[in-house]
Amino acid sequence: MADFDSGKFTPVTSYVGKDAYPMWIGNTMYFASDRDANGITNLWAQDLKSNAVRQVTQYTDFDVMTPSTDRKRIVFVQNGYLHVMDAGSKTAKKITVQVNSDNWMLQDRWINPVEYTHFMDVSNDGKHILLTARGDLYDVAPGEKETSSKNLSGRLELARSPVVSRRMARAWRSSPTAPGSTSCTSRT
Repeated sequence: MADFDSGKFTPVTSYVGKDAYPMWIGNTMYFASDRDANGITNLWAQDLKSNAVRQVTQYTDFDVMTPSTDRKRIVFVQNGYLHVMDAGSKTAKKITVQVNSDNWMLQDRWINPVEYTHFMDVSNDGKHILLTARGDLYDVAPGEKETSSKNLSGRLELARSPVVSRRMARAWRSSPTAPGSTSCTSRT
């Protein structure tokens, strides 16, 4: 504490460790400290008249971080959540914060899958192309006037490297149980 008239400075605490974020509310100084036996930073209070120190919050999992006050309440972060503690009742509660957004990142949009194509194989007769894009398996049948495509992801077990069979009835994939071996998988 500082006495500006006499120019004297007196230590408030003799604890060797974290004592941070001092906040004054009336004759009580609140601060964050890790002086508890578990080493977790909690809020503490010191009566400035008697110098008695007491622990205010009792968290045992994550530290209390960046406390701040408006001289009535203390707001702090603990376990990734905002909390507010009323200085009179010494009770803390978690605050729910809702930030309004237009959620533009969640809106439906058209994406050109060409940029996301991971694998492609052409049938021997050239009438079908099997490709994977964005985690889906597609059968593309190019035609003279129109190209048709089918998303096969719901019907076939997804393959890392699908290969077109002669009749386009199945998609081949490497077997996870036997490296290098192949098996035929289809669902209808």
